[in-house]
Amino acid sequence: MGGWPAPIGIVYEVDSLNALFIILVQFVSLLSLIHSRHAVNTSYGENSGSFYALYLLLVTGLSGMTLTGDAFNLYVMIEIVALSNYALIASQRDRATFASFNYLIAGSVAAGLYLIGLGYLYVKTGTLNMADLRTHLSTMQHSPALMVALAALISGLFIKVGLFPFHSWLPPAYSYAPDPVSSITAPLTTKVSLYVLVRILFWVFGTDFLASTDSWSFLIVTLASVAIVVGSVLALRASELKRIFSYIIIAEVGYVIGGLWLFNKAGFTGAVFHIFSDGIVTLCLFMAALNIKEVYGGSHLSALSGMCTRMPWTASTLIVAGFALVGIPPTGGFVSKWFLLNGAIAAGMWHFAAALLFAGVINLIIFYRIIEPAFFEPPPTSTNNIKTTRIPVLIAAVIIILLGLNSGNVIESFIYPITPY
Repeated sequence: MGGWPAPIGIVYEVDSLNALFIILVQFVSLLSLIHSRHAVNTSYGENSGSFYALYLLLVTGLSGMTLTGDAFNLYVMIEIVALSNYALIASQRDRATFASFNYLIAGSVAAGLYLIGLGYLYVKTGTLNMADLRTHLSTMQHSPALMVALAALISGLFIKVGLFPFHSWLPPAYSYAPDPVSSITAPLTTKVSLYVLVRILFWVFGTDFLASTDSWSFLIVTLASVAIVVGSVLALRASELKRIFSYIIIAEVGYVIGGLWLFNKAGFTGAVFHIFSDGIVTLCLFMAALNIKEVYGGSHLSALSGMCTRMPWTASTLIVAGFALVGIPPTGGFVSKWFLLNGAIAAGMWHFAAALLFAGVINLIIFYRIIEPAFFEPPPTSTNNIKTTRIPVLIAAVIIILLGLNSGNVIESFIYPITPY
């Protein structure tokens, strides 16, 4: 970029890992855009142009985060995504404004920590190119400054992804955001930030360096296990669909963080596959919630009576997404959780394995609470006579199943070629 060769110039690179996630970004953003057209026109009216401008800026930033090979350019892309999200979430001037402000505070702290870590790396290595950083770090002794750099970088990214106990910004931001906004921010922002964590850990520091932090492994896996339990319990206590799904994201973040810190092939494979598959699941959930809200006028659990009669296709997609969250075959969620469970057992992290099983049971209860009134209670006498956009939600549900049926091809084509184990 700019006519300068690496490592001086900024580079954008594609390998099998970020190819998988650029596919996720483009697929989710396109389906979300198609699905939310009616909601955008209803919510924004004459200001819809502002929404689409911020939407495109968000997708550009997410694509840049996925493709960049420069650590400082990555920081710039992270900030582009953050600023776009703050504006989109606050665009309706209701409770979302305060949620966006909380998100801004958390995001600023996270960005500051990332920048501090980057500064330490630059002082020690004299470069910001990721491949060049890896080369320098592989020949350097593991000094306290480098440990501080790693700690600052992962702490900033833990806040960005909403890992417990840094999660307080996430549920309000995703649940209070306007419906067209939450259907892209929830599936992509956290997932791409998790991809960045994978890239920083294994393509900048590398497994040899991470081996020196083995004492951190039990602590971080324990933190991830607590995140899974807390996210699942909070989701069980919630009673509005978007709020439930937002808390589930906290648990899903715990799956990925724990899997990465198992430091084995099964854990890494399960974590990376889960980032991708859960992006599709989250998209399906939030699009279904938007459809329900358009027809029922809200998405509180008490208002879902007769949904299987009134909205059979949307109810079907919720069931498919629920199967994926529980970990029932043939969905992609089963595959990722199978790898994560095997990785936890191989690493002797039994508490992480128990947290995975606990979350599966809780998710089953959650989706029973959603589906029970939909199947067994009569539909309300009056609902909004709106023809919802069903095709994008159905496509997402089909992809969830296809990911389970074709998981071997996805893993062998995109994940195994770049696995560090």
